Amino acid sequence: MKKQNRQQKPRTTPKKTSDNKWMIKEQLLLYSESSMLPQSLPRYQDLRPSLNLSAVFDECHNNIYANEGMLKDKIFHEMVKLLVMKLYDEQHNAHDGLQFGITSNEHKSILSHAASGFEQRLNRLFHAVRSEHSMFFTDENLKLKTLTLAFVVGRLQSISLTRTPGDIKGEAFQSFVYRHQRGDRGEYFTPHPVVKLAVEMIAPTPDETVIDPACGSGGFLIQTLSYLARYNKRFDKASYITAHLRGIEFNPDVALSASIRLAFEGGKGTEISCANALLEHEQLTGSVDVVLTNPPFGSKGKVEDQQILKSYLLARRWNKATSNGWEATNQVLAGQSPEILFIEKCMRLLRPGGRLAIVLPEGLLQNISNSHIRYWIRSVAKVLGVVSIPQEAFVPYGTGIKTSLLLLQKLPAEAEDVFMARIHNIGYDVKGQPVYRRDNNGHLVCSASGAQVLDDDTGAISQAYNSLKTEKAAPST
Repeated sequence: MKKQNRQQKPRTTPKKTSDNKWMIKEQLLLYSESSMLPQSLPRYQDLRPSLNLSAVFDECHNNIYANEGMLKDKIFHEMVKLLVMKLYDEQHNAHDGLQFGITSNEHKSILSHAASGFEQRLNRLFHAVRSEHSMFFTDENLKLKTLTLAFVVGRLQSISLTRTPGDIKGEAFQSFVYRHQRGDRGEYFTPHPVVKLAVEMIAPTPDETVIDPACGSGGFLIQTLSYLARYNKRFDKASYITAHLRGIEFNPDVALSASIRLAFEGGKGTEISCANALLEHEQLTGSVDVVLTNPPFGSKGKVEDQQILKSYLLARRWNKATSNGWEATNQVLAGQSPEILFIEKCMRLLRPGGRLAIVLPEGLLQNISNSHIRYWIRSVAKVLGVVSIPQEAFVPYGTGIKTSLLLLQKLPAEAEDVFMARIHNIGYDVKGQPVYRRDNNGHLVCSASGAQVLDDDTGAISQAYNSLKTEKAAPST
């Protein structure tokens, strides 16, 4: 009897294959997505800053990867397009009505393959961006499928990229670039606490020219802007970028990222050169006030181009001199680690008295085999300070190399004591998870606003360094 009832039970849907079952399930989820979208396009005043932009970027990446079958460099290009469009929309269409968005009705139309103004509106926005920043984009159209495009736009549309704090935006963008553009030549991105420490210790002024010859996505340059704006009330970002800020980056996609970041800080986007910084740049030689950089390390390969090597003293073989020093020979090495060449390159860029903050493998400052390099450094520069960076600082960024931040001043320079410090706490663990400060009783330390305080020594180190400089500069009584 039970068997007969099962046979006679009416079937509510026709039998489907496993593929069709998946399609039905996916479609139901997508219709649920439509119900979560707004009925009208977002208004500028309703946009809110994001406190977890990295998670949003990851979600967008994962959706593109799952639905487009693109390689990571193609995903990068499409995401950059959309981020630039989003920023452009906030800056140009705030009063006339935002265009970067999708409504619930538009999403339903896309699912049912009906006509929708969504794709046409986004393409118009992209063409407006492309016409203003033609140096950034060669594609004539967006490459994502309409449904994928709808997902990414839906995730970004309620966020204000303009009002999202610079450190959150910078960290998210740098993590995004790192995920898609990390190469095999030792290009590791610099943790934000290290970037901030270097800028605060080098203390650039509004009339000084700053360059990063291995600028990556522009972290040191953006932090320089943040530092100058914080300490100078009438600081004009756009004018400063155009007149005083420069970057060089070998990877074209990463150079594009840095150009975009500066363009939306008020620059023209031409402040970043896509080039090999180890080649000669005569127009910059001896003209720069400050160099801030984290060059690629040689753990995954050395520079072997003889055209480059023959122009560097540190690419030659050195012999111990009778005067207890070192002498360079005429013999050019078959290869040299890039960070060693970058030290010499940075000193060439600086004017006399110019200052350098550079992240280097700690072995360069300690190993006996590098004694001649330290000898050369002391012959051309005054060592201002050395800060030992904990090994876990770079682990979330792809390397476990122990590093130090070295501060130099090109000779001639005023005599100063050498500042030495060690970072014990960087504010996060080896997995990149935040670590918060605790008092002697093990209780979490909170700020006046009630927020937990990161366990990060870099602020105290930069403060101690600058206090020492102030004391040395004060006239004796």
